[in-house]
Amino acid sequence: MEIDTPAEFVTESHLEKLSKKLKLTKEEKLASIHEGRIDRAKFGFNVNRFNPTASTTNREKSKKKNYMMVSFKKKAKQQKLSLKQKNKLLQEHIMKKAKFMRS
Repeated sequence: MEIDTPAEFVTESHLEKLSKKLKLTKEEKLASIHEGRIDRAKFGFNVNRFNPTASTTNREKSKKKNYMMVSFKKKAKQQKLSLKQKNKLLQEHIMKKAKFMRS
């Protein structure tokens, strides 16, 4: 199949239409947005509990808290104990265990 006439030549714009997504106008963008919103439920967090009026857990509360408030607490928990502190805790644990065993 030979192409002789200029009307049968394939232009660059014809090829781009196949691979390149053309830009939409503002009206077309808004129309597609409204189409997507028809069947969609509202955004937000669904409470997945047996009793939806029940109180929240500490983990859920910490997610809502300001990060700077939580970060200092996290740093304090991650600090390592010194050898003296470890020995003191171990001695207290042994004493409590001994009291429990005596009674």
